[in-house]
Amino acid sequence: LLPLLSYGGLYPVPRHVLERLGSAWTEPENIVTNGPFELESWQRGVSIQLVRNPRYHGRFGGNVQRVDLSMSVLGDWPTTLQMYEADLLDIIGLAGSPEEADRARQRLAGDYFTQPGVVVHYMAFDVTRKPFNDLRVRLAFTHALDRDALADATSAGYRQPATGGFVPPGMAGHAADIALPHIPERGRQLLAEAGYPEGRGFPQVKLLAPAGFRAQAPYLRDQWRQELGVEIHFQVLPWPEFIGRVRNAPPHLSLMGWAPDYPDPDSFFRVAVQRHTAWRDERYFALVERARRSLGPAERIALYAQAELILVEQVPLLPLSYSRVHLLVKPWVRSSLRSATGAFFWKDVIIEPH
Repeated sequence: LLPLLSYGGLYPVPRHVLERLGSAWTEPENIVTNGPFELESWQRGVSIQLVRNPRYHGRFGGNVQRVDLSMSVLGDWPTTLQMYEADLLDIIGLAGSPEEADRARQRLAGDYFTQPGVVVHYMAFDVTRKPFNDLRVRLAFTHALDRDALADATSAGYRQPATGGFVPPGMAGHAADIALPHIPERGRQLLAEAGYPEGRGFPQVKLLAPAGFRAQAPYLRDQWRQELGVEIHFQVLPWPEFIGRVRNAPPHLSLMGWAPDYPDPDSFFRVAVQRHTAWRDERYFALVERARRSLGPAERIALYAQAELILVEQVPLLPLSYSRVHLLVKPWVRSSLRSATGAFFWKDVIIEPH
């Protein structure tokens, strides 16, 4: 329940203001909130100014009185970096190309901060039709994939290879080192057992990817061509078109990313799996449902660990990589900045004299 209450869709809203003003209730002069900061001003697409809320009753561990959020530089990495180096910004996320981010990280090594993220990037199989309704084919594709090489080649080390389970390292319930190993010869053997020796007779299949996976799609195609002798045709689409195609005419393979709506394994094991695959396994979903109803945290994690093993063995989803958080933070900013799901705890930030 407590992680669910951190989900934005369950935040309380002031009924009396909403019923009186409708959508205008979020304007700075109308908005009623109960958090540690109040909205002072908002220039859409440009900036947001927050000031400390004197009526906040929670614990305030930091000394920040005001937070200025700049949105006008989003997507403009050179300007963002220039503003940071001129001390006009205290915290920025590393962006730009991997080469540009690397140069900034090396030049400002003392300011660099990284931690595990909570996003898993994965591939979903359509298990309802050939060839991926055959577990041996799904296992063949899994054993033929080198996740370490994929992460190095497509993200320059800014994503972590998914050598664990479906839940990423930044979340409770992560199971390390349980992914099926990279054994190409085992993949070729399984593919032959499924009736496609050296890829002969393998049907034409299509992989769809959103624009954010532009680098991963051709790498996966080349890896499976080299190791299994199969041909995969891929298409990269803008997100709205991609999600429409996945919902209305699911491809054989689709590249996805999942960020939890709330910091609990349930968001992965129940919500994501049900939403992004037609795979059904009674043992798996019985364990997930028992975990959802359990009141004991240790018991829940143990039940999820059992369910995870079924997910690994049946491979309806193939985890590829985990996200990491990469920030530049001024040395005078001190505190734990981010929650498990990426929210910033401005109320606990301490700004030291500088």
